[in-house]
Amino acid sequence: FGAYDLWDRELNYYYNSLMIKLDENGKSLLKASQLQWLRFRDTSMNFSNYGLDRKYSNPGTMYSLMRSGDLSRVSIPIVKERTLWLKQWLELLSAPQVGE
Repeated sequence: FGAYDLWDRELNYYYNSLMIKLDENGKSLLKASQLQWLRFRDTSMNFSNYGLDRKYSNPGTMYSLMRSGDLSRVSIPIVKERTLWLKQWLELLSAPQVGE
């Protein structure tokens, strides 16, 4: 497993943990938010791939390795940031309600 895969696994854990805690309205809101984020992630990755294709226009083993490293530096922060947001939301919803 690479760093992206580990963050993606954490992201899925927090997303599923949140879904368990939410009522139907909350689930609908979280799902809509996640779908928007997935579009952002995919569009960002498409643009990154475009730039990397221009940067590494020469085929070859060395260029493939360098391109892969650059792609990781772009993709990992996107998934990490979303994972941390999901974790914060889970912590917020797990805290006692004010006045309890």
